[in-house]
Amino acid sequence: MDLFVVAGRINRRLEAQPRAVPLLLAGVLLLVVFALDYVTTNQIHFTFFYLVPVFISSWYLGLGAGLTAAALSTVSWYAADSLNQGALASLWNLGVVFGIFAANAFSAAKLKRDKLLQREASAQLRAARARIAELEAESRARERRETKP
Repeated sequence: MDLFVVAGRINRRLEAQPRAVPLLLAGVLLLVVFALDYVTTNQIHFTFFYLVPVFISSWYLGLGAGLTAAALSTVSWYAADSLNQGALASLWNLGVVFGIFAANAFSAAKLKRDKLLQREASAQLRAARARIAELEAESRARERRETKP
């Protein structure tokens, strides 16, 4: 099965749910990523996986929730990282990681907003085309009436 088809199905299901469902999903995923990040110490980097709850929060709940998830992901990452290495290196990495997470939140929220604007513009275009077709039909009917002897 095509990955985009599966993603589309998941998206439609999540969009139909109350806002608490994606919030809970993002929270659970954040806890799972933190736990895996902590137990693997610094041997395996999990930064990429923290982007999933950030994206989910931004997409389904908006930029504010996405930035909150970015901050929580950063704190979680920092906790896992600083418990396994020196604090000074972790502080530097903290700023870098937050930048990555925040950029993801902004990107996801903008992508979602642009998608909604595109849908709205498409609907307006369809309505305008339908109105043009109506006006053209009325104009043709008027011409026929005026040309009849």
